[in-house]
Amino acid sequence: MYFSPAPATARPVPGEGPAQHPYLAPDGRSGMHADGAGSGTWLWRQDFRTTAHTAESAGSSGPRAPRPARRAVRLQWAGPLSGIANSCGEGQRGMSVVESWSRVMDLLREHAPADHADLPGPASERMLADAEERMGVSLPQDLRAWLLQNNLDLPEDEVDDDVACCGYDGFPDEGSFFLGIRAMEKLYANHPLSGGDEWREEWIPFLSDQDAWTGKFIDATDGRVGRWFVGEPTITGEYASLAHYFDSVAEILTRIGAGDHPVCSVVDGRFVWS
Repeated sequence: MYFSPAPATARPVPGEGPAQHPYLAPDGRSGMHADGAGSGTWLWRQDFRTTAHTAESAGSSGPRAPRPARRAVRLQWAGPLSGIANSCGEGQRGMSVVESWSRVMDLLREHAPADHADLPGPASERMLADAEERMGVSLPQDLRAWLLQNNLDLPEDEVDDDVACCGYDGFPDEGSFFLGIRAMEKLYANHPLSGGDEWREEWIPFLSDQDAWTGKFIDATDGRVGRWFVGEPTITGEYASLAHYFDSVAEILTRIGAGDHPVCSVVDGRFVWS
């Protein structure tokens, strides 16, 4: 008996998808399960149109009027490894990491201009290449592209050597901050979970609190974003990509700017967390 594999026939499921969550990224780009309902699917619409049939082709005595256009819903699996591709489906193009980060910077400049003015400029290709050599790992393309926009290391004379991590406090949230390449390299070499089952060498931290007890990392093998918290299981695939995570940051900044965030406001051009 022989088995001959062949592609399966797609069977679209009719019906309406989950409603858009008011505080999450757009459906199809909301975390690893695609929407606020965690359905693991995402929705797009497509017209199914028919053309007019002539008497000859229809086998009738006269032309047949075109059928009205119908609307159908197709649901497609958007698991963690396919989330990036699925977010770029028909009629919907996913933002690149540079575009998503630029959106974050535009919102920060608009709503917290003093915080925005503090942030440094880009890393250089030489800096990144030297860090890769010392770390023994290649930086994911998204991480590299982001660092070439803004390298968020503190000036060396402001770094506190007595803490695990240093960064610009209050952005993107109260307790954590983005890491520049120098801080990434330091934490990568001295991560509190290193050597255990909850950490892998291909995970590169890019956001942390000052004690490195919690933060986010990007997987160098597939570009997905995960989260660690010392004492709890590490979460992989929390976001399908760095761009997806930056989209979530942009949504938070939008809420802050609208005065709709429960614990953050803006005073004198800076975020104030309560």
